[in-house]
Amino acid sequence: MKFRCDRDALSEALQTVQRGVSSRPGIPALTGVLLDGTAEGRLTMTTTDLEVSARLTIDVQVSEPGVALIPARLLADTVKSLSDSPVDVETDQSQARIRCAAYEGSLRLLPAEDFPGLQEPGGTLVEAEAGAFAEAVSQVARAASRDEARPVLTGVLVEVSREGCVLVATDSYRLAVRDLVASADGEAKAIVPERAFSEAGRAASGDEKGKVEILVDDAQVSFRAGGLTLTSRLIEGEFPNYRQLLPDTHESRLTVSRQQLLDAVRRVGLLARDTTPVRLEFNALGVKLSSSSPDLGQAVETVEARYEGDDLTVAFNPQYLIDGLTAAVGESVRLDVLRDYRNHVHTHVDLGDDGVIVVAGPNGEGKTNLLEAMHFLYSLGSPRVSASDPLVRYGADAAYVRGEFETRDGRVLVEVEILRKGANRVQVDRSTVRRRRDLRRAVRVVLFGPFDLPIVIGDPARRRGFMDEVVVLLQPTRDTLTGTYERVLRQRNRLLKEHEGRGAPPELEAWDEQLIQTGAAVIRARAESVDAIAPPASQAFSAVSGYDLMVRYAPNVSPADVEAGFRHRLDERRSDELQRRTSLVGPHRDDLELGVRDLGARSFASHGETWVAALALRLGLATAVEAAIGEPPVLLVDDPYSALDPARRDRIASILAARPGQVVISVADEADVPAQATAILDVRAGSVAARHEAA
Repeated sequence: MKFRCDRDALSEALQTVQRGVSSRPGIPALTGVLLDGTAEGRLTMTTTDLEVSARLTIDVQVSEPGVALIPARLLADTVKSLSDSPVDVETDQSQARIRCAAYEGSLRLLPAEDFPGLQEPGGTLVEAEAGAFAEAVSQVARAASRDEARPVLTGVLVEVSREGCVLVATDSYRLAVRDLVASADGEAKAIVPERAFSEAGRAASGDEKGKVEILVDDAQVSFRAGGLTLTSRLIEGEFPNYRQLLPDTHESRLTVSRQQLLDAVRRVGLLARDTTPVRLEFNALGVKLSSSSPDLGQAVETVEARYEGDDLTVAFNPQYLIDGLTAAVGESVRLDVLRDYRNHVHTHVDLGDDGVIVVAGPNGEGKTNLLEAMHFLYSLGSPRVSASDPLVRYGADAAYVRGEFETRDGRVLVEVEILRKGANRVQVDRSTVRRRRDLRRAVRVVLFGPFDLPIVIGDPARRRGFMDEVVVLLQPTRDTLTGTYERVLRQRNRLLKEHEGRGAPPELEAWDEQLIQTGAAVIRARAESVDAIAPPASQAFSAVSGYDLMVRYAPNVSPADVEAGFRHRLDERRSDELQRRTSLVGPHRDDLELGVRDLGARSFASHGETWVAALALRLGLATAVEAAIGEPPVLLVDDPYSALDPARRDRIASILAARPGQVVISVADEADVPAQATAILDVRAGSVAARHEAA
């Protein structure tokens, strides 16, 4: 066998199939990865430990088809250490020769005939969203037992019906049940080893916008996610009847901030040792946590909450409680005694004139929800969730958000009905809005929150999304540029992927021109937008930190003479694109470079620097919007101080107070209410009350 492959693609694939490699040296063949190269340019990698197997196929340049079994971990470590150049692998009867740039080495082969044959996946097919499946796995798998004395409890029960999928795990001390929205072509029930289940969840988490397929038969289960097929034997036995443990109703209800309770359990639980539990006392004042140890001492903490029912005292293993609270999502949690999700039932807020309006209250009371609702009147979306359903209060069919903006052109009334399913209804001045750009030309709102940190330290895709957001805020009529380019990109990628002949597909030249035209528009728009926000963002960062923030557009194609440069880059990467069957040139590979003290912010910025950089980008955006339209946007700043030292907090407070227009900030600590505040709104349990207004 002889093939050539991109180093990164080969290394990533080898790391992925490591999930099936055996750690038992008694069977040497199980420590290897079986490579099967075909004349069609496909390389299939397979590993197994007889319980779990992993199979992944990638595109390579195969000059001599064949099969070889190579020590998996050694091959993966070797490829990972190579320079960023194509890797050539050639095998004979006894060894595999590896060449990359100036490197040349050889690895002894394992007997390929000793590698066990694998059964092809089959059975009932289940399909679910990869992101939802990965979240469900992380929530349920932690409850599985580690005690091999009861094998059925070391697995996760998967119940499949045409209505969806239920995932269940228990170690007899705790129980995790999760409903997963999925489609299935039949019914099935299986107990899947926790290890295989968790590995499938990790594979799905790398492709959150994709799909995961599950195939269940009588003997095995297979997961297909992110190009990987993971197959596992099932655990034989009868899973306990978990449904009898789930009560239909609860006599007591506790509504509490998930994060506040989690932090309290962690602190109080430090004194819990061995069999010592953490006691929780529920009453009308909230929940009181306590623990004690004769050798260590005692701890008590009270967390504000809303409790309905008779006074109650319970005790939990602190680690089990921490696991449950960590697995839960959202601001509030259900702990046997909780059913409602607390939110704004009916809130009316008059922000008054320009100035700094402070939204104050403890964590989990609804401050972020209030700012998010204000921003929704412009964006018609949430920075925290992609669907509308979480935005609707539990028990209600729809949510309504109404706001009146005062602009230089007069008052603008925006009304939105948010539906759990289907399209939301939007009106501006009592007229139905068909296009988002019509709303975005009427009002402008800029929102900052902790969810902006990935702009600085996240993947390039998050920064590309931010640049496109800036483009639309500055010029709403450009809201279709990225979408149009991405549609062309998908069509071109499909053409490259499905082409089986030699050379380039005959239609590729036409799609090249489409890619160049639509991509050039995106590049120019991003370049202009970054140029607009970079100076004020750097200035804001410097005012807080004392040194500049470098903000620079890093396009995949130079903005100078875009079309010609685009064509030149496509010609340069043509052979690579045909080999990898995907588009390697264009704004989908752009980035936004951010730097502090001459170092890349993504890798070297401290947490405080990251926080200030993300806020500075939003402040720079607000300044650029004001310059573009002649009036300041409404600026919403969620929790601006929590990651900063007192000096930086004071500087940010001064910067926000000096801004024109309305600035709404949320704070959880009363000490963070700035002296420059013109109004303070107290938020408790989704209710808002004005405290006072400065004269």
